[in-house]
Amino acid sequence: GVNRAAAEGISGRASIPRGWSPRALEHAYRLPVQRRPDQTVAVSIAFHTPHLAQYLAVYRKYFGLPPCTVASGCFRQVNQRGKAAPLPFSGAGSGWDLEATLDVSMISVACPHCRILVVEANDDSDVNLAATENTAARLGAQVISNSYGGRENGFALEEARAYQHPGHTIVSSAGDDGFTAANFPADLASVTAVGGTQLARAHTRRGWREQVWNNAFLGAGGSGCSAYVRKPAWQHDRHCPMRTVADVSAVAADVPIYNKY
Repeated sequence: GVNRAAAEGISGRASIPRGWSPRALEHAYRLPVQRRPDQTVAVSIAFHTPHLAQYLAVYRKYFGLPPCTVASGCFRQVNQRGKAAPLPFSGAGSGWDLEATLDVSMISVACPHCRILVVEANDDSDVNLAATENTAARLGAQVISNSYGGRENGFALEEARAYQHPGHTIVSSAGDDGFTAANFPADLASVTAVGGTQLARAHTRRGWREQVWNNAFLGAGGSGCSAYVRKPAWQHDRHCPMRTVADVSAVAADVPIYNKY
C-alpha cells in the first residue's frame, strides 16, 4: 500500500514506509557512510528486473541518499556476459525482482557513494548464476553480493571456481530455513556466508540489540554444517568437522524497499 501511494504521488501517512531507515541502520552498525571509495559493488541475480533504476531512485530520494543513476555511470544493469543488451526475460513477480530491489537498496545504505553493478543471469541455474560472478569480477566489482542459495550438492560444487576471485569480497546468503543442510555458494571457503538478525533498540552502550531472525511465517536465518567443504583453518567450533555456515549476520527483517509491483 505504501508503494502504491508513493507511485501515485499521495503524501502523508499513507506513503510513510515502516521499518528501519538508512539513518537507523547507519547508527546501528556504525557505517562509514561519509567515505567516498572508488569502489563498485555488484549484485549477482537471476532474470531482469525492469525499472530497477527507477525503484532505486525513489528509495534514495525518499531517504535523502545521493543519486546513483545510469546517466552518471553510477548504476549499471548488464546480462551475464557483461553486455547492456539483450537483457534476460523479466523476473517481475517471481521474487527475484524483490531480491534485486532489496540488494541495491541495502548497498545504497551501506555505501552511498559506491557504484552499483547488477549482473543478471539468463535464469536461476547454477551455471548461469556462476557466469554472473565471473562477469562481475571481470568488470571490476571489488564486492560481489549473492542473495541466493540452494541446498549444497555435488553438481552445484562444480561451479565453485566462479566464486574464487582473490582480491574480491564475495558474500552470499546463508539461507532462510534455519539450521539445515548448508547452502551453496555460502558453503564455500572463499565466500563470506551472511545470516540474518532481527534488530531492536535497547538501553545499552550500543543502543541496539539483535537476535537471530526467526519468523514462523517468513523463515529463519540459515545455518548448517557442510558435507563437502573442508573446514577453514580460522573456524574453531567443535560441533561441525567441516565448513560451518554462517560467518556473520546482520538485519534481515523490517527493512522498507520500493518496488511498485
